[in-house]
Amino acid sequence: MTPDILQVRGLTVDAPNPAGDPVRIVDGIDVSIAPGERVALVGESGSGKSVTARALLGLDESMILNGSITYDGRELVGASGRDLRRVRGQEIAMVFQDALGALNPLMTVGQQITEPLRARGASRATAQREAVRTLDELGVADAGRRMRSYPHEFSGGMRQRVVLAMALVGQPRLLIADEPTTALDVRMQAQVMQLLTEVAAERRLAVLFITHDVGVVGDFADRTVVMYAGKIVEQCTVADFFGRPAHPYTRGLLAAVPRVNSEERLRSMPGAPPRPAARPSGCVFVGRCSFATDRCREERPMLRTQPSTGAAVACHLAPALEAVERVQ
Repeated sequence: MTPDILQVRGLTVDAPNPAGDPVRIVDGIDVSIAPGERVALVGESGSGKSVTARALLGLDESMILNGSITYDGRELVGASGRDLRRVRGQEIAMVFQDALGALNPLMTVGQQITEPLRARGASRATAQREAVRTLDELGVADAGRRMRSYPHEFSGGMRQRVVLAMALVGQPRLLIADEPTTALDVRMQAQVMQLLTEVAAERRLAVLFITHDVGVVGDFADRTVVMYAGKIVEQCTVADFFGRPAHPYTRGLLAAVPRVNSEERLRSMPGAPPRPAARPSGCVFVGRCSFATDRCREERPMLRTQPSTGAAVACHLAPALEAVERVQ
């Protein structure tokens, strides 16, 4: 088997609250990504997805990381700033959800796309050539001329392509895409997802795709990781995610997705995720789960592989719920 390009083991992320005390945002997660694999990290806003993404690259110095983040055999937790800078952009690149906010309005897009290459010592001509080639690959018409344009001269969908070009121009092996379809209309979302799919396949690029919109996951990802209140509650193939979700939270997410030609009413989950400083001692989903028992309130479930499916689920009741479904 090909070794995983990224392995995250027991990662915790603590951030200071206004009083200065550390609060646990991400609580002991395990994630792995193989070369060329596309993994969707799914969950509601505030579940810890974006914090996890930023932690992988050490982007926030105020956060306290423990556990292990291994990229291609190199440990990133505790790595020096110099070592992390060698990884960022060159090995792992990130696309942020706010394309306009990620771009400098006072610089041309060409200056911004070539900047990572120039910082690594590439000549102006080489950086310019690679930037134009990358824009052209991403479907930006008349790429050479558009290099001289400013961010405000692009549509929302085209700005997202520019941000993607900034990430891909350095030829990374792993791309972290943090909510790249946020604020785009449905047509633009579909175009961006199609583009990501094509680029990932052509480059054999590993992708960690972060989203709260499960509707965009199905045609893109190989595997789904479901996150809730700073913890991973389910890991499974995309087919199992949509076909036989095991965790009550996963079922709740899917029940809220509109379906074409369906007259079934959408069901929203009652309540809200617990605040990081007020998580229950048992299952983090216990306050919103209609199946919860005393055991769920008292004992935190571990992420365990289900023999019948191979999915990993953090739920005491998952085997029983699956058995009931098989009977039905």
